[in-house]
Amino acid sequence: MNGRDIFLIVHFISVVAFYEMLSRDVLTMDMIQNVFSGNVITYAILAGALSFFRKYQPGTNNELEKIVLALNNEIQRMRGMMVSISTSQSAVCMSRDF
Repeated sequence: MNGRDIFLIVHFISVVAFYEMLSRDVLTMDMIQNVFSGNVITYAILAGALSFFRKYQPGTNNELEKIVLALNNEIQRMRGMMVSISTSQSAVCMSRDF
């Protein structure tokens, strides 16, 4: 289950809960109006910031993944060099013994 599926499930559950609260008079239209009238600008800024960060998130993850893979390749190359150096040094030491 990926993030989009989880988002849709949470969104569906919140819509159903909101509808049930309205239908059972737990939440009234006056309460909703009071909440949204004072905080509309704050909610708009938060929604804009969320959409902005959401839009540019995948590019940074791809670049980060490329950097990590390049570093892993470099580490593997260096390990290979160290193994070949140690092998050649042990061969030189063995030839000196004879």
